Amino acid sequence: MKRSYPSGAEKRKKQEESKKFLAKLPKLTNFFVMPGPADNDNNANTITTVSIAASVEELPVAAGADSASPGCSSDIAANVTCTAILQDEEDPSTAAAGKKTSAFTFSDSDNNDDYVYDEKDDNSISNEQLMSTSSHSDQCVTLELEDDPALWPKHLTDKERCSIVQRGPVQSKDRIYPKNQEGRRFTNSNYYLQMKNGEKIKRSWLVYSEKNDCVLCFCCRLFGNREKATQLNADGFNYWKNLSAHLRQHERSAEHITNMDAWRNLSQKLQTNTAIDQVNQDLIALEVNRWKEILRRLIAIVNYLAEHNLAFRGHSDKFFEAGNGNFLGQVQLMAQFDPVMREHLRRIQAKQLSDTYLSKNIQNELISLVAKCTTDAIVERVKTAKYYAVIMDCTPDLSHNEQLSVVLRIVNCELSKGVSIHEHFVGFLQALDTTGKGLCETFLGQLETLGLDLCNCRGQSYDNGSNMQGKKQGVQKRVLEINNKALYVPCGSHTLNLVVGDAAKSSVTSISFFGLIQRLYNLFSSSVQRWSILKEHVKNLTLKALSTTRWECRVEAVKAVRYQLPEIVKALTALKEYATEKRDADVVSTAESICKELQKWPFCVTQDRSPKTTCSSKQIHIEDTIRTTKIQLQMSIHHCCVKTAEEK
Repeated sequence: MKRSYPSGAEKRKKQEESKKFLAKLPKLTNFFVMPGPADNDNNANTITTVSIAASVEELPVAAGADSASPGCSSDIAANVTCTAILQDEEDPSTAAAGKKTSAFTFSDSDNNDDYVYDEKDDNSISNEQLMSTSSHSDQCVTLELEDDPALWPKHLTDKERCSIVQRGPVQSKDRIYPKNQEGRRFTNSNYYLQMKNGEKIKRSWLVYSEKNDCVLCFCCRLFGNREKATQLNADGFNYWKNLSAHLRQHERSAEHITNMDAWRNLSQKLQTNTAIDQVNQDLIALEVNRWKEILRRLIAIVNYLAEHNLAFRGHSDKFFEAGNGNFLGQVQLMAQFDPVMREHLRRIQAKQLSDTYLSKNIQNELISLVAKCTTDAIVERVKTAKYYAVIMDCTPDLSHNEQLSVVLRIVNCELSKGVSIHEHFVGFLQALDTTGKGLCETFLGQLETLGLDLCNCRGQSYDNGSNMQGKKQGVQKRVLEINNKALYVPCGSHTLNLVVGDAAKSSVTSISFFGLIQRLYNLFSSSVQRWSILKEHVKNLTLKALSTTRWECRVEAVKAVRYQLPEIVKALTALKEYATEKRDADVVSTAESICKELQKWPFCVTQDRSPKTTCSSKQIHIEDTIRTTKIQLQMSIHHCCVKTAEEK
């Protein structure tokens, strides 16, 4: 019986003929631009990419894409609102290079229309190249966006989209991917398309979200139609069991092809600065840089005036008018030598600008910003030192508001500079409640605002007011209840000043002596004519009023009388004669009375000893301060040791 099927020899013969026929046919890669010799690898698993020699419009549409409407591409392109989107016609430089508009590879499968996009190693735009793109365009400014696509805004702006395209997709392959409930997880092999001939094609568009444990399509997330959102361009796909099939289906879709083309074209245009509105973007970038330079100069003026404690504004807020203040005056001075500020003033005078950034509100805002930066720097230094001490004092201002000044004292240890002590003023706080409880709450609120921990406070120093140093209700007691390591040390200078002041008030001779000096100053300072008479006779030291708060400052008032007593007596005599001519009985009586008191023996002895006593007050102050501090530290250490022993 004759066989109805071919024999094995016939089958082998047909196979050999088929192989010879296929060998004579041109290879598929002949139609594409292949990588250079430096990028080739003889390994079978080498990842190769090719670029098609035709635009996307000339490609055959994949099976299953026939159902897409002809307006699909235009709908997707309408959603791409980035101002740097490329022109519809082809770039001449691209056409000269062989019309390479997108990286593209065919799949070695049964259907010739099974294809996916991919980057070509030689022609792809790397992340480093994208980040080094010229910054002349305003869209080329890199925004602070995360690499994780799940952290991107739901609706991207033009600048955000361009910044992401510049940076490119980030495929981290070093992480360990978590498993889901089924024990499956994403693997690095999913970043590649496995061909039937063993070749691997890189899926550069696939990115992994560590936050949501899912994968997304980079180009569809950026340029996809949000109304037709899928898992790969919206929330992500994490059904790992069918991931390979889902990726192959997605990369064949018409929408993905269109988005891939938009991504590649935008990357190329941003790299070469050939966007459709590049001229406008260059002008915008120049304007942005100009305003940055102006603000840099204005901040420098603010710093200068603040460092020298100068007022900012005057009676006028217009340029080139008298009394327009130090701020505008500095701007006018800088404009004489600086071309940037000169151009800015020219535009203001020509009324070409509606916003000048020179108004009083902008000045206040700049002052606030500089103050915030300064405070942040101080807080950073305090946090670096970790431990600190606090110094506080209350005083009323001219508007009759009680202000609490806060100073932080730290020890800065640096290897290059050694150990140094710094005191930083951190602000005035309005004290609505001047009791110990109110001041303590105000201070704790300031620490919370600065982000400092009271547990790191190791010392506190205030004046001798009962609301500050009170042992039961004072600020120091309330702070010690929270942190028992914040030892309280009273202000030695304030204590010494109070002791000396109270001692002076206990003596009738001392009261009469300093009262006479104050009367002498009041007599001459109450009139311009009287002060001129004093200056005619007293050439060196002038009379000074007594300080009511600082005892040591009274030495200057005593010196003027001690070393120039004869000249002062002559001035009083001349003032008496002048008042007699003017028939001013009050001045004649006061001058004669003071002149007699200055020439009496008790006053001469007192004023001779007072400067010596006062001059030595510095030495007394230093010795007493050291002695008092040692005693207080010893008592504090003893108290802490006893308390620790009791707790144990």
